[in-house]
Amino acid sequence: MHNIDILELYGFPELMISRWKESGIQNLLPIQFEAIQQHRLFDGGNLIVSAPTSSGKTLIGELAAIHGAISHHKTLYLVPLKALAEEKYQSLRQQCQPHGFRVVISTRDRKEHDAALAMGDFDIAVVVYEKFFPLVTSTQQFIDQFGLVVVDELQMLADPNRGAMLELILSWMISLKTGPQIVGLSAVIGNDAELPEWLNAGFLQSHQRPVELRMGYLYQGRFHYWESNSSNEDEEYWLAGFTGNVFEDTLAAVAHRVAEGEQCLVFVRDKPGTRKFVERLSEILEPAPAEAAIEELLTGEETLSQEHLTAYLQTGVAYHNADLTLFEREVIERNYRAEHIRVLAYTTTLAMGVNLPAKNVFLDGERWCSHNGGRPYLMHLTKSEFANMGGRAGRLGLNDDFGRAIEIAVNQLHCEQFRNIYNNGKLEELKPCL
Repeated sequence: MHNIDILELYGFPELMISRWKESGIQNLLPIQFEAIQQHRLFDGGNLIVSAPTSSGKTLIGELAAIHGAISHHKTLYLVPLKALAEEKYQSLRQQCQPHGFRVVISTRDRKEHDAALAMGDFDIAVVVYEKFFPLVTSTQQFIDQFGLVVVDELQMLADPNRGAMLELILSWMISLKTGPQIVGLSAVIGNDAELPEWLNAGFLQSHQRPVELRMGYLYQGRFHYWESNSSNEDEEYWLAGFTGNVFEDTLAAVAHRVAEGEQCLVFVRDKPGTRKFVERLSEILEPAPAEAAIEELLTGEETLSQEHLTAYLQTGVAYHNADLTLFEREVIERNYRAEHIRVLAYTTTLAMGVNLPAKNVFLDGERWCSHNGGRPYLMHLTKSEFANMGGRAGRLGLNDDFGRAIEIAVNQLHCEQFRNIYNNGKLEELKPCL
C-alpha cells in the first residue's frame, strides 16, 4: 500500500489529506494506486472500475472529481438514486467546501441548485439521471463545460426502465470530438470487453475485498456460507426453532444477531413491508432507545412516518423508504452510521451505493420489477444484485473481521438454487438496453 500523502504530488491540499487521515484512511489501496499510476485517472484517461462493494472504488470516483476541481475542470457526478446523490453531495461538500470549491446537487427533492447547474456556477455537480437527461439533450454547450464525468453504478445500463436514458447520455458524450473524461464505477460488471471498447476506456477489475464477506443461506438455524476472498466453505450454528416461514425466520435471525451486539440491514421488497418488519421486530426486542434520533426527528414536521419511526426507535430499529421526507431519511442514515440504530429495514432506496455498513445484510430473494411502468412482477435477485446489495456487509474500519450477506432458505430446493446462482454461477453479462 502507498501512504495517502502521495496525493500531495497531484495537487491535493495538505488539509484535505489530513481530514482523510482523521477519518481512518491512511493508505491508498492497491486498486486506487493502480487507477492513478497505470490508468491515468488524473491525466484524462477514460476508466471503468469493477470491484466489490467496500473495495475502495468509491474513493477512486471522489479522487477523480476533486482532482478535476483542483485542475479547474467542471465535474459531473452521475448517480441513479436520490439517496445516493445526497450522500455523495454531503461527502464531497465536506471535503471541498473548506477549499472554496462549489459543490451542487440536483434531484427531485433538491432543486435549490438547479439555476447554478444550468449556468455552470459550480465545480462539482452531483445529479441523478432523470434531472440531467433533459439538460444534456437540450444543448451541446451544456455538456461541453464538463471536463470529467463520473458515473456511479454503471451497471444501470442494463436496467430495463432507466438503462436507455443512461446509455443515451453516455452516447452523446462519446460522440463529441472533445468529450469529457469518463470514469465508470460498478461492483458487478461481469464482462470486460464490449463496454470498455465502447467507451474507449481502460478496465480495472478486482475481486478482492479488504474485509472478508461470508455470502450464504440460513436454513434450519445454520448459516451455510462461502467466503468471497478465500472461497472457503463452512457453516455457523445460530439457533433452533425455525418455522420455514421466510418472514418469521428473518425476524428470529435478526433478533439473534442483535442479541450478539451486531448491526443489521434488512432488504425488504416493498415499502409496506419495511414498516411491517420493524413493527414486528420492535415487539420482539428489548427496549434500547435511539434517543438522539428520536429527539432530532421530533424537531421536524409532523408526518405519519415521524409517528411510526419515533415509536420503533424506542427499540433501536427503523425503516427507510421513499415515503420518508428528505429530513427523515437524513436523520435515519446519520444515526444508523453512528450505531444508535441497531436494525434498518430498507427498500431499493438504499440498495445501491449508499454507505450504510453493517455486520449483517439480510436479503429477500425476490424483488419487484416492472418494464416502463407496466404491471409489477416478482423476480429472483440476480447474482450481480445479490453481490451489490450484500456487499454492504463488512466495511474496512468498522467490521474488520468479516461481514455476512444472508438469504433465508425454507427448503432444500432453495438451498440448491442459492448454490447454483450465487455461488457457482457467473456474474451476468451487462446487456445495454439499446
